[in-house]
Amino acid sequence: MLSARVCNLESDYDTQATKFLEDEFVKFRQLGQLVIRTTGRSALRRCHKMGKPSSSCLSKVIRHYLNQDDYIIFFFNSEIPGSDYQEGRELNPLVNQLRRVTKIWYLSNKVIFAPEIQEFQSPVATWWENIVSGFPAETEGDQRQFQEGWDRMMTRIHDIFENTSDDKLTSDLDGAIRHYQEGKVTLGRAAELAGIHRFEFEEALAARGIWKIVEVDSAEKLRARIAHIKRLHESKDKTKGQQP
Repeated sequence: MLSARVCNLESDYDTQATKFLEDEFVKFRQLGQLVIRTTGRSALRRCHKMGKPSSSCLSKVIRHYLNQDDYIIFFFNSEIPGSDYQEGRELNPLVNQLRRVTKIWYLSNKVIFAPEIQEFQSPVATWWENIVSGFPAETEGDQRQFQEGWDRMMTRIHDIFENTSDDKLTSDLDGAIRHYQEGKVTLGRAAELAGIHRFEFEEALAARGIWKIVEVDSAEKLRARIAHIKRLHESKDKTKGQQP
């Protein structure tokens, strides 16, 4: 059985988009091919520190849900996909931070962001209808085909509602990781190039199965430091010996 968790980022009530998905896939739910779990905004309240969402806490919540579910769909209010939709995402700090965490942890293929259906005669509703209308009806009773159809639908939703700021974060992060692996920059500098905190960069490495390079001084630097420490001790000993 495929499990999808839908989360309303605006309130604890079910979204119109959630009800739409439940109605459209009612047959698959009755056949035991799909379960839709719902979660509200309050589930993420503990991740707010000093009035701002904490990326480390949000990453734990997302990974916890993905241990139970195959996909997470985050719904939030936005009228029209496109430029207005993108601006709406930028104005919502929770959406922005969740998107950031998703990119860092390499989960964009499992965590989807999409606009809520405000009215059933709206452009967003039309987009949802077009997306779902392409789902193959012949997958009823065939779990493998259903999984493949659902995966394609999630990819389509992701591609439609993606924006350019996501692309920039991904590009900067990939480039920084490549330079770090090649030994061209330190971990701290790589994090700066990616535009994220050092601990977030370490999480990005872990998510991709990349070992953190332990940065140590060369043998020459170590010998120079030891010699410097010895000179300091000798200087102190001479000073003590000259005292009456």
